[in-house]
Amino acid sequence: MHSHNMAFVYVLFTTRAQEFKIVGAAAGGIMSEELKKEEQETLNKLYESVAHRIAQDESMSIIVADLVKQGWSVEAAVELVNNVEETIEEYEEPSEEWKRNRAIKYVAPMVVGFLLLVAGIVLFVYGFVSPEFEFILPIGLLVVGLINFSWGLTGWLKHR
Repeated sequence: MHSHNMAFVYVLFTTRAQEFKIVGAAAGGIMSEELKKEEQETLNKLYESVAHRIAQDESMSIIVADLVKQGWSVEAAVELVNNVEETIEEYEEPSEEWKRNRAIKYVAPMVVGFLLLVAGIVLFVYGFVSPEFEFILPIGLLVVGLINFSWGLTGWLKHR
């Protein structure tokens, strides 16, 4: 998959100017409108291929060497591989601050769920004391409280 994919991707480039246009777009973050449709598709396929190889812990120098064999300049190949690697690193591990903020967002549903559970339990117990009490309200509170608490706890544990 690796080598023939890269060769196919490179076949779509006809000139060195196009190569640098694509690599410049990758490095400079040029928006899709500024690239032709086939150039954008080529860039996407190339990114996927290089990203897959990086994710498989393939050596950067081997990836660059393959690009050079296919006609890329060393500078352009290194620029592209570095850009893909930086993109992967950005999305691989979220920052501690992001994780903390995300965890805090789950505390409110967890607390509300816990309070609803407590209210449901209290009303449920009260229902046994009072003969004409309807059990729909405490059962509803228990179900909604359990759902909120579970959702909040799961999110909080995932992001803390």
